[in-house]
Amino acid sequence: MKKMGMEKKVFYKKTAFLIIKNRQKLFLLYLLDLSFWHDS
Repeated sequence: MKKMGMEKKVFYKKTAFLIIKNRQKLFLLYLLDLSFWHDS
């Protein structure tokens, strides 16, 4: 039972990490998009 809890924690940490990484990517794309439109 305790081991399952640990595995769940690791799973949640990995998931949260991926979500944050994807958000950063989206944010960077958004910034690039903005700068692109401002240039033209």
